Amino acid sequence: MVAGNSPSTRTTAAARWRLNPMNAGARPSLSRSNPSTSHHGVGVFSSGGLGGVRSAFACPRTSDLCVVVDGLAYVVDVGKPSLGALVVADQVRQVVAEVKPPRLFLATWTGIAALGPEGLEWRASRIALDGLQIQATSPYLLCRVDDLKGGTDQVRLDPATGIPL
Repeated sequence: MVAGNSPSTRTTAAARWRLNPMNAGARPSLSRSNPSTSHHGVGVFSSGGLGGVRSAFACPRTSDLCVVVDGLAYVVDVGKPSLGALVVADQVRQVVAEVKPPRLFLATWTGIAALGPEGLEWRASRIALDGLQIQATSPYLLCRVDDLKGGTDQVRLDPATGIPL
């Protein structure tokens, strides 16, 4: 991640990733934040290339922003962007929010990472062999997963820990 609040941020990012406007593949994402408690900033996030999600999401920790770029999920403190960004998941294909208690679930093809008010709460990398999709978050995480017979099955997880029920 390249962060800053000056025009040189874009120049630095272009030099770092050798951006070419004609190149449509593996482009980084530009994110601008305007927090009420500090100065605005701009961050450039490298793309993952192995997921379909490309957006920014509010995190349960109010100072954090989750930026997902082609499946690569970063968490950055918008009040202190110079600290850099933490990569919390790769190949993210679904992002689901839970209101009470506040959590943000990042689902990959096989696992889930959960962000809470204290940051990364848990990560389960192998819940399924493939095709994991979150269907519900309360009272438990209900996930649809591909089975070995070409069909689907359901898995229930504790949303606070990621442990199967």
